[in-house]
Amino acid sequence: MPIRTVIDSCVLRAAFEGVEGEDNKKALAALDDTNREFIAVDFVALETIPKPTFTKREEQVLLFQAFFDEAPLHAEVSPKITTLAIQLASEHDITPIDALIVSSAIIGGADELITMEKPTKPMFRVKAVKVTSLQSSTP
Repeated sequence: MPIRTVIDSCVLRAAFEGVEGEDNKKALAALDDTNREFIAVDFVALETIPKPTFTKREEQVLLFQAFFDEAPLHAEVSPKITTLAIQLASEHDITPIDALIVSSAIIGGADELITMEKPTKPMFRVKAVKVTSLQSSTP
């Protein structure tokens, strides 16, 4: 059974912004994992698509858009997601956008949320979904 996975915006940027390195390789490996079934999250699209659209980086926009279009599952924005995000942000001191993404993962039925954030970030305090960091261990 595939691992239902939400990919955080920082992972998509690491994969598709054209900066080669360890983070880029880890991000691409996560996206290429055939044991995963991706869940598109509107808040991740909001964090990834507007800037390259504005700066006319069309190839990057197409890569981001393809990820969201091809994801077999979608966690749609809803009052339930917002309510849970407020609760998570209040309980764990998570930033608002991270709380929205984490709550989308939970409500969307994700098994895992993959991020480039450091494991010391408040989002890792949430236990209702596994949060995994691809952050390089080097400073």
